[in-house]
Parts: sequence; C-alpha cells; structure tokens
Amino acid sequence: MNVSETKNQIRELVLSLLETRFIDQIKVTEIVKELGISRSTFYFYYDSVFSVLQEIEDVFIEQFKSIDDTFQAVPFLDRYFNNPHPGIMATLDFTKKNERLMSILFGRFGDQNFAHKCKTNAGRAFFDKAVQEGYIEIEERHRKIVRLNMIGGHWEMVTNWAKSSKGLDVEEQAILIYRLMYGYLRLNKSFTNLPL
Repeated sequence: MNVSETKNQIRELVLSLLETRFIDQIKVTEIVKELGISRSTFYFYYDSVFSVLQEIEDVFIEQFKSIDDTFQAVPFLDRYFNNPHPGIMATLDFTKKNERLMSILFGRFGDQNFAHKCKTNAGRAFFDKAVQEGYIEIEERHRKIVRLNMIGGHWEMVTNWAKSSKGLDVEEQAILIYRLMYGYLRLNKSFTNLPL
C-alpha cells in the first residue's frame, strides 16, 4: 500500500468504529490488527486515534469553506423565495455527497465540540450575515434564541433530507429552506403569501 491508501484505510476504519463507540474507546491495537499494519506504520502517520479524527474533521471543515465563501459572495434577496440560493444549493450538494460522514461525525458517538463548531459556522452564514445585511430584523434580546432555533431546526431538516431517498429534489429543498428560514421574518416587508 502507498501512503495515501494506508492513511485512507486508517481513516475509514476509524469512521466505521465511530459508528458504534466513542473515540476514546477505539484503540491503536485494534486498528493495526484489523488493517494488518504495524504500530510503527500507524504512528508514522498519526500520533493517536484522536489525531486521525482531527484530520478527518479538518478536511471536512476545509471542504466546507467553499460553501461559506459562496454565502459571503451572494447577498440575501427575496428572489430566492422562488429561485434556489447558491449557498443553500452548495450546502445541500455537500450534505448529500457526505451523508455517511456527517451521520458519523454528528451522530451519537461523534465529537460534540466539532458539531457545535460546525453549527456555529452555519449560524454565521445563514443568520448573522442576514442580520448584518438588514435582510432580517430581530431585536437584539431575541437574536440568540431565534438563531439557535433557526440553525438547529434547519440543520436537522438538511441532514434528514440527505438521508432520504425520496422527497424534494435539491432545488425544491433549497427554496423550501430559504422560505422557512426567512419567510416569516420577511412577511411584514414584502410577502403576504409564500405558496410552495
């Protein structure tokens, strides 16, 4: 095996084990035994099982940065109530392609600090930017609770959509998300009816 194949096999095995237990319950001994590699080979690439998970999370964050760049480049506009927002489309495409990985990283045995970090980043893209642009107006004292509900609810909506083989296509889902996130906050400005 070459370097890339070995590292990929280690990462894949750690992900598989994370489906059934916490990271601190995964031992280097079982990884090397399962893969048929020496301990020195494992330690050549990684300091610990935790460093394997850290690399997986770092790659995930790096890939997700392009989505954040899209959000930063595209303003929030009412036309996205009927046309898919590019940032939401990118988020949905990424989620669908990485459904297993996200299911593991954000699942029962995943790193809760990492999940919190990702939701915080999503909050900056979906909520904070919309407030800063004046697209949605929320009193300062209500922002924290609205932000938590908006991001938490839509995070679940997106991950459940990614797991489903049926349902809305990507464009329809993007429009629905935009309407649910911003429609009720924009009703008094320009919308009286938001039919699907």
